[in-house]
Amino acid sequence: IVEKLIAAGDDVHHVPIYGLRRTSLQEAAAKGMVGIVEKLIAAGANVNGALRGRFTPLQQAAKGGHLAVLEKLIAAGADVNGYSWIRKTALQLAKEAGHLAIVEKLV
Repeated sequence: IVEKLIAAGDDVHHVPIYGLRRTSLQEAAAKGMVGIVEKLIAAGANVNGALRGRFTPLQQAAKGGHLAVLEKLIAAGADVNGYSWIRKTALQLAKEAGHLAIVEKLV
């Protein structure tokens, strides 16, 4: 479905006005959907994009313990040292959530 939406010209940076107010990449990263993350990155989604009061895709992946997604985002140029709206890095979020593999990857 993602391929069809992108091919039809869907905006990969679109943020719905209702609900969680996250981009498709933020949502896919938060849910560990590595295949969708790959497709969105290939279509030009902003790997560092986050609305005010939201986590970046990398921070979402770190917080959720999604190592494969985290690796894809880093390879695409995601900022591993960026601070979230609550002044925490992806490393801090992963540590707080107990995701050792993510912590080891980010150190």
